[in-house]
Amino acid sequence: MGATTRPAGRTRARAGLTRQRIVAAALDEIDAHGLHSLTMQGLARSLGAGTMSLYNHVRSKGDLLGAVSEHLWAEIAALAPPSDDPARWLESLAKAIRDTGRRHPNALSILAVSGVLPPPLLEVIAEQFDRSGGSEPDPRLVNGITTVAAFAIGWAVTEAAGLTPRATVAHETERQRIRRITRALPPETPDRLVDAAITVCAAEPEPMFSASVAAIIKGCGYEPASSRPGSKISRASGDSRE
Repeated sequence: MGATTRPAGRTRARAGLTRQRIVAAALDEIDAHGLHSLTMQGLARSLGAGTMSLYNHVRSKGDLLGAVSEHLWAEIAALAPPSDDPARWLESLAKAIRDTGRRHPNALSILAVSGVLPPPLLEVIAEQFDRSGGSEPDPRLVNGITTVAAFAIGWAVTEAAGLTPRATVAHETERQRIRRITRALPPETPDRLVDAAITVCAAEPEPMFSASVAAIIKGCGYEPASSRPGSKISRASGDSRE
């Protein structure tokens, strides 16, 4: 009896499988269809491979989600390289988390799947500690990292859910905004609550986000880079004497 032949396409796909390729495909699936749609069987089909061949590279679906989480944190780390200015770095960390959440809103729920920050971001944090000097990490920086990260993740999650101002519709007119909000609320909603919803949804999210991050950084004991004389945000806030 001759040897069993295998489809050439399936053999090539399996030979080309890597953990990195599987993670990238998993993130693509989550981005396109949501976390609930990710299955090992479906992922294998999209890669042109057998389901069991995936387990040569990932131990389980939980291991795969952990790898996707690490990939997301690596994106964040790349957007927030260490800086000699701790306050400016904290601002860049907040924006990196927010912007990564905007690119991958369906994957936000797995950012903390491992329960600890992964090596790509820890490398940046460790170097940032080194730049702060001293035998121990600056407590202000430690506080800033945890607080800024928690706020930025929360902001990204609420933005993805459409709960932050203007998160759902870009470039809408005032009339369009009023119509959208009134249609979304129950007909019996009191006028004063409708007015409150319209007012809140009219706020500009970018200044709100930047001001909130600056307040957190100031509360940690640093002077926010965005509030220093000459900064773009400082000028935009009306503190201009030119």
